[in-house]
Amino acid sequence: MEKREGDNHVTDQNAGPSIMPRRNTGNLSNLNVDTQVTNPQEAAALFNLHQAHHFAAGFQLYFGTKYKRFPQWLDRWMLSRKQFGLLSFFFAAMHACYSLCYPMRRSYRYKLLNWAFQQVKQKKENAWIEHDVWRMEIYVSLGILGLALLALLAITSIPSVSHSLTWREFHYIQSKMGYVALLLCTVHALVFAWNKWVDVSQFVWYTPPSFMVAVFLPIVVLLCKCILLLPCFRKRIKMIRCGWEANTQTNQSSMTSRL
Repeated sequence: MEKREGDNHVTDQNAGPSIMPRRNTGNLSNLNVDTQVTNPQEAAALFNLHQAHHFAAGFQLYFGTKYKRFPQWLDRWMLSRKQFGLLSFFFAAMHACYSLCYPMRRSYRYKLLNWAFQQVKQKKENAWIEHDVWRMEIYVSLGILGLALLALLAITSIPSVSHSLTWREFHYIQSKMGYVALLLCTVHALVFAWNKWVDVSQFVWYTPPSFMVAVFLPIVVLLCKCILLLPCFRKRIKMIRCGWEANTQTNQSSMTSRL
């Protein structure tokens, strides 16, 4: 048994792995508000924004018509997509503000001093890490592009702006550019993770880190979109939304066979 000076906790050196094997003692260096709070909420908002479209497409594929009314819960979800889009832009803007303010934090200054001390202690004249530099450049660039597209989507959702656009322009921006923004934000989080997926120290309390939670829902949405883009589904959905009905075609075929 060992008792540390200035600490009331007693640690057993012979004990097995604790519940929290990577517990950070004495400081809050793991407290990163922008990734632990805004990223999962932004991902959830983007999931609710796009996944309603996939449920609606599945509903139309199942019944083979566009004239059957959606269930009440799906109808409300479809009508709330604008609010979810604005929420995603809000959390993305918060995430950008937190990231810009990160070097101003006192914790970051202590980290910088610790890194400088370790570099001097190890007698390193150059601390340049090539892959880390590339990771940050790609990470920041993708984040800026994703935020710019989300800002464009938020601006076009303003009634005065949306009324000045044709339906084709509005649909292209909100649908096509929305999925591009989702893809950029997802890759942005994946590049941030880099090789941390296999780092055991990231799994505090045996729970997945925030960046892993943040990309789970967007990946589900993108996989659903890829499935709906398959020719067998895409052609049928396009026919249904143009007015084609599977039941009508079946009835006509059965009547022709009877005749």
